[in-house]
Amino acid sequence: MTGGGTAGQEKVAVQGVDVTTGAEAALAQNTGSTVVTITDYLIKDASGNIVESGTVAVGTLPVGGDLTPITITLVNADPGLSYTVTLVSSKGGSFVSSSFIAP
Repeated sequence: MTGGGTAGQEKVAVQGVDVTTGAEAALAQNTGSTVVTITDYLIKDASGNIVESGTVAVGTLPVGGDLTPITITLVNADPGLSYTVTLVSSKGGSFVSSSFIAP
């Protein structure tokens, strides 16, 4: 009999998005038991439309790691409007931030 255990399941918390330093980053933390590699990101507006996307150069989240900044590019966002960042892993997992306001 096989079970539907959670061994090796990706678990990532996107704790916030830093858009104030000029080097935008999603702050991610691996809360699972396996290393997670973030490969891509999507930035969506409040209606769910993708306004920006890109490939992540360095996106390895170690097990039990600290907050890791994942560099994103925020060019097409309108100042004052609300957006979210979705981080996508090499295994197809999606991890969504809470909303943030574009500067």
